[in-house]
Amino acid sequence: MNKYKVIILSLLISFMGASCEDWLYDNVNEDAAHEVLPQQVLPVVLFYSAQLQFDHAEYGAYLTQTLTTGGRNQTSSFAYKSGWGDFLTMNRHPQWRRHFYDIGVNAKEIIDEAHEAQAWNLELIGRTLRLMSTQMTTDLFGDMPRSEAYESNSPHYDTQESIYEWMNQEIEELIGMYEDPTYTEAATNIPIDQSIDRVFAGDLNKWKHYTYALKARLLLRKLPNWENNAATCQAIITAVNRALEGWEDVLYRFDGGNGAQNSPWGEAFGSTEQGGLGWEGRGNMLNSAVPTKYFMENILGVFESHNNLKGWAEDPRILAFMSARPGPSGTSDSGTEMRYLDTNIGMDVSYKVDNYPTLFPEVDGKKVSVYTQNTGYVPLFLEEELLLIKAEATYWSGDKPTARSLTM
Repeated sequence: MNKYKVIILSLLISFMGASCEDWLYDNVNEDAAHEVLPQQVLPVVLFYSAQLQFDHAEYGAYLTQTLTTGGRNQTSSFAYKSGWGDFLTMNRHPQWRRHFYDIGVNAKEIIDEAHEAQAWNLELIGRTLRLMSTQMTTDLFGDMPRSEAYESNSPHYDTQESIYEWMNQEIEELIGMYEDPTYTEAATNIPIDQSIDRVFAGDLNKWKHYTYALKARLLLRKLPNWENNAATCQAIITAVNRALEGWEDVLYRFDGGNGAQNSPWGEAFGSTEQGGLGWEGRGNMLNSAVPTKYFMENILGVFESHNNLKGWAEDPRILAFMSARPGPSGTSDSGTEMRYLDTNIGMDVSYKVDNYPTLFPEVDGKKVSVYTQNTGYVPLFLEEELLLIKAEATYWSGDKPTARSLTM
């Protein structure tokens, strides 16, 4: 009997010495991961960061009167496309969900797990993307949850002013870490390659310059009505210059294929309301979009009549955006022209969308637009934006000749 007691006691002691993790990971579902590593989450956050840019840009293309629709309906599920309808009638705006659910939750997972493992490279990238998403979201919606965003189902709404205070502190801490080899060259950093980071393949030097660009974008919000002074202008110029020292455009490239493997601006999503993400996605619907009079005349400088020597417009980039198409057959306007409409007035009864330029331009049957190919890219930040930010700062500092030169 005593022998059995000793055996039982030994087993009990061995059970007590085993960690909770050992027991929790026993008999796990073979078809589901019991643990998700931060390097496995980063591709998800990067993908949704690109999708966030599309969400904002797709709205912006209509709200800036670049594109319109050919229909006369004044109400639809896309209020920003149809007659400047009531935004409150829309079921959802994707930017909100994209920030809090798709990017925010997953970025928090990266940051928490990477910090615990001292994988500073992953923490830096995760925090940089979170900050980018935070600014874009508060710029659109104003006050929003931040400090208590994931602590309850009804978090406190922070003021936009306090959110900007946090972002300005966060950007300085991030830049300090990017500049410190203790973090960027730590032995505990997890190797990152192109399969994990489709933007920079884990190159923290490139991520650092992107972070300087985000700093310039943050500081730009102070002009002209908040802190419009020489110090602010110089801080913006300095941030832009630091970004440009080792700049590479921040592009998320798509391989093409099935579903979300295609660029959201590609023709795969050109004729559908639903994007490659199913119900939570949004197609570009460029097959039903029409260029506006404002965009064509005021921005591109379209000629009243086609001039074979100069092309269709003063801005030669028009051919990278669209191709002219024939008008209605049997009418006096049947020729091939770069047609356009005033915003939200609809087409005349004899016209169809096919009589207006295609936004998937072709030359000799080959797609030529770098912007709307299935294998295209979504930019998170371009050098052009940096130059325009610097132009704005030099303008308000009184250096108008430099501002003009940078703009040109």
